[in-house]
Amino acid sequence: WNEDSECVELIEEYKVENSPLQTSTTSSKPHAQLLHRKWRKKKIRGDYGPWLVEIGGNSGVSSNRGSAQSSLRENACNPQWVACDTRDAWEWHVRNIPYPQETYSISIQNEQELVLRTSNRKFFKRWCIHALQRVGGTLDRDAVTFHHGDDTLTIRYRKPEVALESDHGREEHLFQLLRDGGFSEAASSGPSECKTS
Repeated sequence: WNEDSECVELIEEYKVENSPLQTSTTSSKPHAQLLHRKWRKKKIRGDYGPWLVEIGGNSGVSSNRGSAQSSLRENACNPQWVACDTRDAWEWHVRNIPYPQETYSISIQNEQELVLRTSNRKFFKRWCIHALQRVGGTLDRDAVTFHHGDDTLTIRYRKPEVALESDHGREEHLFQLLRDGGFSEAASSGPSECKTS
């Protein structure tokens, strides 16, 4: 979203370990683990489109999910897709998927999308790694691993060096915001609107 960053609303939630604000004698380096990231783009009319959950689960995205007014609910036995961000890899967990390991295959299409298929044709998922696209990277088949256990398929994609550098820069920016009390010059100038023609 670099070219239209003013037209994007982004929400991130972090867990900070060994906060840079603490004056401790431990030599542990501060680390911020990304727990949740969702974003949405502003439409031409000025309102925002739907949330795209990049990291974390879909909880809280739909306003009527699980509410008393809604007569439709997801079956608790349906597969659940959760994306995670670790220090050295992106991970996706597919819960409630009971098939053996040899049932699954992962391929790359057009160097931009990962595709998960099952040989019994019971599950199919196509997705891209937005964080990798933002730093200009392409997918590498050798960076993908997966394993299955306890009805959960875990897929890992090892982060390339350019993504690790980007994460480090984002983490340093976050720590600087914490040191400054949560404010930046860009935020203090007030919200800006998308330019319309």
